[in-house]
Amino acid sequence: MTEKRQKLSREDIAKIEIGDTQITKILTIVICTSFLFLIVGYPIMQAAYEMLCTKRKIPQSFEIFFNLSKPFEKNTKDSLIDINNNLLSEINRYEDNLEDNSLLLKCFMSPVQNILLDVFNTGNEKAFVGKDGFLFFQSGINYLISSGFLKPDILKKRIADTEIQADPRAAIIQFKNYLAKNNIKLIIVPTAIKPMIYPDKFSSAFKIFSKYLQNPSFAKFKREMEQAGVMLFDPAFILAEARKKGKDVFLKTDTHWTPYGMEQVAIGLKKFIDSRINLSSKTKVNYNIKTHEVAGAGDIALMLKLSNPNMRFAKQKVDIKEVMKGKEIFRYDSNSEILLLGDSFSNIFSLEAMGWGTNAGFAEHLAFHSKRSIDAITRNDAGAYASREILANELKKGHDRLAGKKLVIWQFAIRELLDGDWKLFEMKLGQKKTSEFFIPQANTPVVVKAMVVEVSPVPRPALVPYKNHVMSLHLMNISGASDLKTRQSLVYIESMKDGKLSSAARLRPNQEIYIKLYNWQDVENKYSRLNRSDLANDDITLEDPCWGELIDEK
Repeated sequence: MTEKRQKLSREDIAKIEIGDTQITKILTIVICTSFLFLIVGYPIMQAAYEMLCTKRKIPQSFEIFFNLSKPFEKNTKDSLIDINNNLLSEINRYEDNLEDNSLLLKCFMSPVQNILLDVFNTGNEKAFVGKDGFLFFQSGINYLISSGFLKPDILKKRIADTEIQADPRAAIIQFKNYLAKNNIKLIIVPTAIKPMIYPDKFSSAFKIFSKYLQNPSFAKFKREMEQAGVMLFDPAFILAEARKKGKDVFLKTDTHWTPYGMEQVAIGLKKFIDSRINLSSKTKVNYNIKTHEVAGAGDIALMLKLSNPNMRFAKQKVDIKEVMKGKEIFRYDSNSEILLLGDSFSNIFSLEAMGWGTNAGFAEHLAFHSKRSIDAITRNDAGAYASREILANELKKGHDRLAGKKLVIWQFAIRELLDGDWKLFEMKLGQKKTSEFFIPQANTPVVVKAMVVEVSPVPRPALVPYKNHVMSLHLMNISGASDLKTRQSLVYIESMKDGKLSSAARLRPNQEIYIKLYNWQDVENKYSRLNRSDLANDDITLEDPCWGELIDEK
């Protein structure tokens, strides 16, 4: 009689398989040693690296015990929600700093990115590797592949995910209406980006260049702007036509246009203005041009975080046309009838920190071809709101930057229509008041000791399209200056240079520091156009600032 087999359950089968598993003594030692190294050895190595190489007094991981108590120390009147938000901010800041200063990240990120680039021709979440040495900012590609920046579901998702003002129409029309009350015209210049003009360099679907690409919502946006009385100058056609003629209109490894492409847009905008705006004919200015060659490393190449980006992507050489007024360098003129609000597309070839020369930017060439002086407010990045915010703050301080203006030109990268924060600002002229904050005399820097009360956010170098950043500090208990009338200051200080965080980026509230303070006017031309983060306290932000440089403790 055949014995009937009992059907085994899955648990019984698993127990039998586990029971038959054999692990040798050597394998056991290797696994346990590896596990212990990961949970004990690496933290010890990280702590030793921080204390020996970065000169920290204590390992950064221990800062959690100090940082998490700070949200409760700021203000006893803060609500529970405010305290919770401050606590979350400190946790996020702590985690970001841990990642940025990770020994593993420093040892392996660049080699791994080199392999991804050389073997798989792949970039990262910010930089897209195209053909023939072209690099693209991923945000620009996202603008083109989006189903439409004005689609209701896209706007709702952006508001829900990031809690920003996502609709550009509201901000632009609000601004236009304020200017119209003051008899000032507005022209917006949504500036074309590289993937629009070079689609064949990032996708095989475009084997030859025939027509520039555009987001599906742009036609509707343009139509609604014109219906609202907003003049829109679209430079995409000019850049596309120039490329068809064999001209390079965008830098290969940078997000921005070439000097030639920029100049053609300036010429086109000048003609656009002449056909629509009546400006004074008595303000003609004769400028002259000085041409010379510059070589720069593209900002997208730096975003790849390669060990040596210049070995993989050589610096690109271009001829810039520096605008001069006789033998003097170009200066913005606050008495001009034209005010330009711009972002990094306006600053490129004008701002020294960007590495592509000076006095040869968009404002300079618009002035040269118009034969007019120009006033300008420009700030790298955040073209959707940064320049307007500066203007709004100046008005609040009682500085009427719009006095005598007949035209405001608002230039911003077109990708901002999809991913920008279109903040609404109250444009209202306030009363001038004497600042109660300490400011050194012009050309007379002073070294002081102070307590850090508040710091503004600092971006992570690998995740932003610019390599320089300025942060804000609120200092109190200042001592060491002979002419102190008050013991607090608003200070701007460099937090990132050439894609690397400075020691100031690691400052925290309640930290005592020695700092060299300068009158802001001494350095304004050099640093005012860099991307900057401001403090959350609007009242302090409206105070007159100083410039600061950290120094070693005495």
